[in-house]
Amino acid sequence: MSHWIIAGSGPTRNQVVKDPAYKKKYTTVLCVRRQVPPPFDWDYWLEVHNWEHVCLSPAYKRWLKAEDAYRILFTERDLKPNLPRSTFIDFTAIEEEYGTEFLTNSIAMAMAYALYQDAESLSLYGIDQRLGSVYEGQRAGPMHFKALAESKGIGITTPPNCGLNQQQQRYPYGR
Repeated sequence: MSHWIIAGSGPTRNQVVKDPAYKKKYTTVLCVRRQVPPPFDWDYWLEVHNWEHVCLSPAYKRWLKAEDAYRILFTERDLKPNLPRSTFIDFTAIEEEYGTEFLTNSIAMAMAYALYQDAESLSLYGIDQRLGSVYEGQRAGPMHFKALAESKGIGITTPPNCGLNQQQQRYPYGR
């Protein structure tokens, strides 16, 4: 069995340690976002921004360099000189499998990566893609991969207050 826990930096992030699969041998914990270090054990860290991106603060870059190891995964080739022991993920095959339209943010890319790695179940924590938040425009990607996983019979676990659980009212009634 392959279970993946994907942890963003939102309010429910620390609930990872309460997940029944946490620290089990078949579980992979994949972190995304810039809140470091996480207050729990993790297997991989996914960074999708290039080294000069504004969101990569000097402190975050120092942390990435200190952690430089195979378990730092990245999708931008320009990170390799800065993190020589890290692992480059060529998203070409993932893009061919799922397309690019819904690879809208780090969370969506992490979900696509886990699905591509044949995850049998996913737990999602710290994902604040709420309606009305600054991340609302990026919500389509995680929602798409959540629905895709469910359509394939892959179990999805989210905390009750996860932003992905918030339902948008149908048109024309608004929110």
